[in-house]
Amino acid sequence: MASVADEMSDELDDRIDLTPMLDCVFCLLLFLIIATTFEEDGLFKVTLPKAAHAEVRSKADVVTLLIAKDGRFAIGREYIPDRQLLATLKRLKDGRKLRGLLIKGDQDAPYRKVVLAVDTAQALNISEFAFVTARSEDGK
Repeated sequence: MASVADEMSDELDDRIDLTPMLDCVFCLLLFLIIATTFEEDGLFKVTLPKAAHAEVRSKADVVTLLIAKDGRFAIGREYIPDRQLLATLKRLKDGRKLRGLLIKGDQDAPYRKVVLAVDTAQALNISEFAFVTARSEDGK
């Protein structure tokens, strides 16, 4: 008689099984991890000019300053107004996060914005700055 009572208690179990929901959550989490891009400078698309004799360097201890086609500045995922560029770079330099500056400008960016970036770097005595370029396909 005990076996019949055990069977009836199993049929009347009112607990919710969370296993299918957890499977769905982990699948969704896995998809989001795979689909996420881990680029630090993805605020806007920059089309780089090509250079034939460019040096390849590591990006350790450097800050990348983006210059958009329309002339806007950005560091990481934060827009920097022109009037705050000096203060922002000074804050990063004082915080020891800025040893070198990479200037990554769109090939159609206004030239005055590139000059402003270089002038700002020189005003802060940042002696190590470089321009990011794309390699030309023919290698010349």
